Amino acid sequence: MQPSVIIAWVIAIAVMILFPIAMGVWVYRRYRVRWVVFLYGAGIFFVFQMILRIPAMALLGPLLAPALSKSRLLLVIYLVAVGFSAGLFESVGRWVGYRWLFRDPALYTWAHGVAYGIGHGGVESILLVGASSAMSLIQAIILTRMAPAQLRALIPEAAQPQVQALLDKVTTMPWTEPLWAAAERVFTLPFHVAMSLVVLLAFTRRQARWLWAAVLAHGTLDTVVAILAQQRLPTWAIEGFVGLCGLASLWLVWRLKPILAEKTTLSEG
Repeated sequence: MQPSVIIAWVIAIAVMILFPIAMGVWVYRRYRVRWVVFLYGAGIFFVFQMILRIPAMALLGPLLAPALSKSRLLLVIYLVAVGFSAGLFESVGRWVGYRWLFRDPALYTWAHGVAYGIGHGGVESILLVGASSAMSLIQAIILTRMAPAQLRALIPEAAQPQVQALLDKVTTMPWTEPLWAAAERVFTLPFHVAMSLVVLLAFTRRQARWLWAAVLAHGTLDTVVAILAQQRLPTWAIEGFVGLCGLASLWLVWRLKPILAEKTTLSEG
């Protein structure tokens, strides 16, 4: 594995872990939000994604794999279902957090919604992506430094084709690929913040439609990205789409600031 790939991979992991932390510290100092709100967002993601949804998807995927490999239509339906399951679990999770953890109505503000979203997206970036990427890097370094005879002796014969495919990938990987993964985390965090604010509107405006709007937006993004990946488009094209969604999310975050501030003022009055 090329040293440039290792260096880029380490930089990417640092971005995945440190960027959400830096954004959380900035929001905490700039808006004087309650630090526990970050933990609310992180806890909701952990429960609804890492405990509930991801294990279910891990069990369902292998069961459906034979049928999905034979039908492109079924594969597309499955990708849509997976994408919208993410939107449903995460958006409903955000709603549950607002309903049962935000006991003080004073927390229903734009700044606390931003902190909630950073906690939600931050734990995804740190634990689900950053930690996983770090483990993959360690595994790749170990495997590429082993002699073929060592690999054959240590790895079961049934798993050797998968290991060889992994070796082929990491030894031919361009150094820019890990950086695209880091960029995706930077682009995705504003989306999590925006979706947290959209769900917050369900409480400040007392209209459930905002929850379903978040489910639709989140599910659509995840589904489109999954389908684009299936088309084997260049990484830059897929991440370019995610980047545009991130910019649109930033616009939405700032667009909702006066709306939520106005609603909070009216509620308090």
